[in-house]
Amino acid sequence: MTLAVSRPARLINASVSLTSTNQTTVYTVPANHGAVFKRIIIAETSGNATGITLELTDASASATYKMLSAKSVGANDYLLLDLELNLNESDVIKLTAATANRLQAVLSIDEIFLANNS
Repeated sequence: MTLAVSRPARLINASVSLTSTNQTTVYTVPANHGAVFKRIIIAETSGNATGITLELTDASASATYKMLSAKSVGANDYLLLDLELNLNESDVIKLTAATANRLQAVLSIDEIFLANNS
């Protein structure tokens, strides 16, 4: 016998225009939630190839991991990553552009409410 358990989920998009070369927090998992980072699309909009760095901060381990490091996105092109990355409360997704005002990104995330998880 299989028991199916469902939890309330909210499907969200987190988007950003990278207007500087500073590390930019794009998404933080809220309190009492988990999340599944499903997809990211990064578009180069200036006509010039530009590097992108994608990082995950694992709050429980107090560590940051590079998932992409200075990956080039071609001129007027895009990078699409299909993921099934499980995130926990307070985990953070960050992006850093090599050059300002050239990249835009949209993340697709499923948030799962866990307040009554026991």
